[in-house]
This record gives sequence, C-alpha cells and structure tokens, in this order.
Amino acid sequence: MVQLNQNPMIKLASKHPEPLNEAPVPVTVITEDMIKNSGALTLKELLTLYVPGVTRIEDHNDINIAIRGLYSSAPQKFLILLNGHQLNSRVFHSTMIDYSIGLDKVKRIEVLRGAGSSLYGNTALAGVINIQLK
Repeated sequence: MVQLNQNPMIKLASKHPEPLNEAPVPVTVITEDMIKNSGALTLKELLTLYVPGVTRIEDHNDINIAIRGLYSSAPQKFLILLNGHQLNSRVFHSTMIDYSIGLDKVKRIEVLRGAGSSLYGNTALAGVINIQLK
C-alpha cells in the first residue's frame, strides 16, 4: 500500500507555500506514487482517474477533458503550467493537454479545481493544472 503525505505543501492555490488542508480553494495533488500505481498512459487518463469534476469528452476530432463541465474543442477553459510556467497560448489561450510529456518524467501534479482567474487570469476559468517534473 502506498503511504501518502496527507497534508503536503502546495503553492498553486495562493502562490504562497501552504499546507493542502489550509488552501482557500479545492486542490487535488497527484503524487509520483499515485502516477506509478494508476496504470495511466497519458495526462488525460490520470486527471480523469484522480481529480473530481474532470471528465473525458469525445468530439468528432478528438478525445479531451472537461473540468467542472466546461469544455471547448481546443482547451481554453483551464490553464496548464509546467513547473509554474504557462503552456497555454497567450493569444488563443488554447493548449494541448498532454504536450508529449511522459508520465515517467512527472514528479507531482497539482490541480486547482475551480476558478483561478483572480490569480492566473482569464485562461484559468475552470481550473489550473501545474505539472512538476522530476
């Protein structure tokens, strides 16, 4: 059985280090052990497995995800960060979910499940996903 730190320090919710249980918004932390034990091959699979409110969506072109029921064919409703740096296009706010990042390179993923617009701008309407590499 995997032993998890039940109260890890996060920075995503307020941009200041704080214990997970003191975050002002709902945050899900996916650890390296959770990633290894999940059997997921992509970030999309991992998010739908562990994060409440993230669902798999299919349209005529693509398989994607929706967060809190918000979806667009080119994900523009949530912000994706890689080690704290924005991956979304600054013009169209769209992004590719997996960005060819192998899960074996990921140390931890923090997901802010709710509007992060006050901290991160209008791209973070449905949430913020911060991928931290090893």
